[in-house]
Amino acid sequence: MKVVVAEISQETNSFCPVHTTLSDYRRYGICFGQDYRESVRKIEIESEGIFTALEQEGIDYVPAIRMRAQASGKILPEVSQYFIENLDKVIDENPGLDGAVLSFHGATQSTESDDVCGDIVKHIREKLGRHAVIASSYDLHANITERIYDNTDIICGYLTYPHVDFYGAGYRAAKLCARILTGKEHMHIAWCSIPMIVPASGYNTSNGVFSELVKKAKKMVQDGLLFDYSIFQMQPWLDVSSGGSAIITISDSAKHAITCVQELSDEFKAIRHAMVPQLYSVEEIIKAGMKNDSGKPIILVDFSDSANAGAAGDNSDVLAKILELGAEHVDTALAVTDEPAVERAFHVGIGNTGDFEIGGTKDKNCSKPVKVRARVRSLHDGDFKLDGPSRGIVRHLGTCAVISVGKIDILVTRTMASTGDTQLYRHFGIEPMFYKLVAVKANISFYASYSNISSKIMFTDTGCAATADLKKLSFTRLPKSFHPFSDIDDFNVAAHIKVK
Repeated sequence: MKVVVAEISQETNSFCPVHTTLSDYRRYGICFGQDYRESVRKIEIESEGIFTALEQEGIDYVPAIRMRAQASGKILPEVSQYFIENLDKVIDENPGLDGAVLSFHGATQSTESDDVCGDIVKHIREKLGRHAVIASSYDLHANITERIYDNTDIICGYLTYPHVDFYGAGYRAAKLCARILTGKEHMHIAWCSIPMIVPASGYNTSNGVFSELVKKAKKMVQDGLLFDYSIFQMQPWLDVSSGGSAIITISDSAKHAITCVQELSDEFKAIRHAMVPQLYSVEEIIKAGMKNDSGKPIILVDFSDSANAGAAGDNSDVLAKILELGAEHVDTALAVTDEPAVERAFHVGIGNTGDFEIGGTKDKNCSKPVKVRARVRSLHDGDFKLDGPSRGIVRHLGTCAVISVGKIDILVTRTMASTGDTQLYRHFGIEPMFYKLVAVKANISFYASYSNISSKIMFTDTGCAATADLKKLSFTRLPKSFHPFSDIDDFNVAAHIKVK
């Protein structure tokens, strides 16, 4: 038995004006063949989980290509074309393949296609034939379309949010694929997509109504009704013609797969109104920071400008409000994407003071620049290692700098990545524990790194491309009947279930 393994990942925010190019993928490093296998070895990510499971099950594999890019705007067609061309070459060089194990994000849109992942799996299905077993892993925020379901035998998503089981999703997909290939199991996979999206900042898998849904699904596995399940909260800033939040159940019994997917989908639909974040104004959070004598920082969560969710990361509303309130004396850490500010810092030089405009360089509809006089503290190449669930992975921000306005330390970068990881600050000499207020541009991912070192976590919405107020965004492609834009009380879950 032999399968091909490949990965392509990017989370698209339809409202981010910055397109994602092949150069963006090359910045993260595109890997081929054995270099692909070695690049992920002993790192807790999806592809390592895939390779490990296949090795344990004695399934031969051919590593083809791995491509990843930071969440941002729509990808250009050149990206998926490049991936498919290189994958096709490997498949053609290895006739008689028994299947494929693929790693996607799942919320990937191009300037020409609303369903890039669906296009790819459909192509691979046609290339390998109906006899082949195709398994794939996805982010919890994937858009699992009918095209993806129809052309895939196994679908496994992250089970946690904040995400800490990247490796597990890949491992499960490959393990179930291997069990089918070796004849150990006959599996039925059921799918139901519900026309709804909710703010990504409004739920997690540790507590609240969404965690209760996850517990119910876990019990179905523990009770032997299911081999596996996945609950997909569709990325809420994805404006596509075919989309929704979905449930996948996998069982050796078609009956169990159907009954479980219906029960979970009914509850998923029922809790949609409860998944919203508690919000504070930027001013309220800054004033709380001014009074913070706990010895731990207050975390100001500016999720709407989260680069993890595809926003531009260039909003400076927090800085503007601090200056307006005269709070420059409050120890504060900020991070802003701003290429001109980086170039200006390198020109001014370490230890010197200069005039800067911070923010509003990429998404001018959502962000405005703030004029400041700042001292350049340090200059950097922008490479840093993560310390969270993907410990050891290197992120590339391009050259960046730390500049200071009073006691406000601002990390200015050419691009932004992994904003929920404390290493985004620590690597560049900004230790979060030394500040009264730390601004984090992330939805929920930051919990894994910040929950144990903060005195309080407070959410705000600066109205950028990843806003929680979805009705303020100009969705044009979603179906007419879609939560939160219309009432879906009459949506019949049972009538929209598919099983194979």
